[in-house]
Amino acid sequence: MRKTNRFVYLASRILILGSILILSGCFARSTRRSTNYYVLDYLSATERANLRQSAVKPVSMEVWDTNVARAYSRNQMVIKENNFRIRYMPYDVWATRLSDAIPNLIVQRMRAYNIFQKVDRDVGAQNPDYYLETNLLNLEKVSGKIPKAYLRMEFYLRDSATQRILLTHKAESYKLLTDPSMVYLVQTYNEMIMEETDIFAARTIMMLNGREIFEARQRTSDNPVEQFYLERINAPKASYDFGELYLHLTSSEHSEMYYFVSELDSTGYVVDRFSGIYNQPMSLEPGEYLVTVGENQDIDIPVVIRPRMRTVVDNGRWSELQIMILDSSQNRVRLGYDLYTKEESELGYELYSQGYSLSEDEVGESERLWVLPPGHYMIKLGGGSWTDLRDFTTLNLEAGKSQVLTIVVDPSGERNYMLGAGVLGDESIISRGTRIHRGAVHTNISLSKKNSTAQEEPVNSFNLAAQFDNTLKLEERYFDYSLKSLYDLGMNLSTGSDFRISQDDLSLKNTLLYTPIIQNRFFRNFGLYGRGDLNTHFFDEHLYFSSPRNIIMIDSKGDTLKIDEDQTSIRSHIALFPLRIKEGVGITYRFVFSPNVSVGIRGGYGWQQEYNKRSFTFDRVCTTYCDTLDYDIYREAPDSFAKGIESTIIFSALNLFRFLSINSTLDVLFPMGGEDNSTKFESENRFNIRLFRNISIDIKANLLYDKSTKDYLLYDYSSFLRLSLFY
Repeated sequence: MRKTNRFVYLASRILILGSILILSGCFARSTRRSTNYYVLDYLSATERANLRQSAVKPVSMEVWDTNVARAYSRNQMVIKENNFRIRYMPYDVWATRLSDAIPNLIVQRMRAYNIFQKVDRDVGAQNPDYYLETNLLNLEKVSGKIPKAYLRMEFYLRDSATQRILLTHKAESYKLLTDPSMVYLVQTYNEMIMEETDIFAARTIMMLNGREIFEARQRTSDNPVEQFYLERINAPKASYDFGELYLHLTSSEHSEMYYFVSELDSTGYVVDRFSGIYNQPMSLEPGEYLVTVGENQDIDIPVVIRPRMRTVVDNGRWSELQIMILDSSQNRVRLGYDLYTKEESELGYELYSQGYSLSEDEVGESERLWVLPPGHYMIKLGGGSWTDLRDFTTLNLEAGKSQVLTIVVDPSGERNYMLGAGVLGDESIISRGTRIHRGAVHTNISLSKKNSTAQEEPVNSFNLAAQFDNTLKLEERYFDYSLKSLYDLGMNLSTGSDFRISQDDLSLKNTLLYTPIIQNRFFRNFGLYGRGDLNTHFFDEHLYFSSPRNIIMIDSKGDTLKIDEDQTSIRSHIALFPLRIKEGVGITYRFVFSPNVSVGIRGGYGWQQEYNKRSFTFDRVCTTYCDTLDYDIYREAPDSFAKGIESTIIFSALNLFRFLSINSTLDVLFPMGGEDNSTKFESENRFNIRLFRNISIDIKANLLYDKSTKDYLLYDYSSFLRLSLFY
């Protein structure tokens, strides 16, 4: 009956976990964001007092509907992301059509200036003297580091009798958006439209008064209307017609590589210098620039940035090279190399730079991409001079081409590392990029023999410590599944002692991530998670005593299982138990500081189970209720179950300072609804210090505090020198 209840309990937890994962996706979709509606109200505070007329002209004007360009005729507001791409804002829309809202503003402004006897959208049965036609060509928010509001608009005043255009005003203006709110954006649109309407009104007054509409030759005037117009046409126009610079790398995965741009004045001198990122557009003011690329900044490319246009610099001026170093089993090996270059007119090679390849441990990193001048190069392993003519290969790099050099080595070789080298083609990188499984065996073996105790009876000793590390990773669009398996095994055998298992620990971590916003730069690392972890072991565990003990074994119910005397060891745990299981669902976000350093934060609802079948821990020494002998009492730990709010912090740092890797996890569970709701803490920490190639020091430090089972901090620490073999 007890086994059946446990099975039902586990099955119910699995069903609940699956239901929450499904419902969390459904609920996320059901959340709707409210739509905001905006209007263009007339702002009398923006009126110009010097344009208000004391005597009205005995003429009338009818204002037609504004012709709005098709891209801007929707209700949604428009954001211009670059020179050729716009985006509609789905939740910020105009309450009325711009074709109605803009002429309504113009009518109120012309009435306020008392220019015409009658101004309206429809003057009725009486034929107007003039028609006003307006065209809205652009009204948008230009995105960027400093966003701007942009307006492009046209005014045409027609004679109603002849349909001849008497007056034309073509407006184009920008205004910086110092306030990011939508309310300020709408207010800015309103001010810009009214400002251009004021200029049109000034020109209309001048025309009706028979005054010449002059250009910027004149600077001042006694007439207030003419003075306003002169101030407007002579005001300096700030140019925000930026252009774009784009440097293209064939290897698009290296998006965080930098180049330098120098701004030149009319004489060719550098006036400013800043950096850009390959494969990302960079906004620049129109003008002449000098782009500097290359590992040693030895490739200069002059470019001209034109307004509202993108200048693309392809890789026709440089070469691209990646160097991958593998062993004979096609596992990546971390090894240093020297890069030499040769000038055609000179003899011999000259050291250009130095680099390192990546190992199998450096998951998530890409081989270094070299941007080099075209020419002849030598790659040498093992240090020394190129004149040694050992462990080297040469290749010719052509302009505009990207090559991958594959070098196969024997890491254990004493003098000659290199087994072969050549350009195999890009498919070698592609095929390795789809690898879903990575495995490694880390070992430490010790054999010893000594006869210090007796000449004819030597003592033999054998010790083995091994760690089996396997990772399975699957990615499919919005889903990311990973399985991490880590098994530690230690054993020893010596003369006069039995074979013993000194270390036996299996850890399985399953994680499924759903990241629905991967297109967004800031929220692509946000998602929902579901996880299931398991900790167990495969062999019985024994506790050995330095002197014989009397033992009483008691189960979790308090019943005595057996009583033994003069025991040198006991079986404290049977295979598989204690069996610890953890499940959880919730939300997660990962902060990526660099390609090899990240911090993940999770929060959600979790469950924990611990099954302790025949798992005994020391309870007390019995001296009162037994016979004259002292007995050590070992009690079977009860099964424990907990559920509540969980929080997890995951820190990962690979190849720090080129020798240190850290993986640390802190789990905290705040139990709910149980008898003991004390907080549970668990921390797993791994430190790896690389010494030489595949040899490193591995340190494990695990901490556990669960007051319901032990009222003290449990720790598990181990360290050993290991040799790593990858497969």
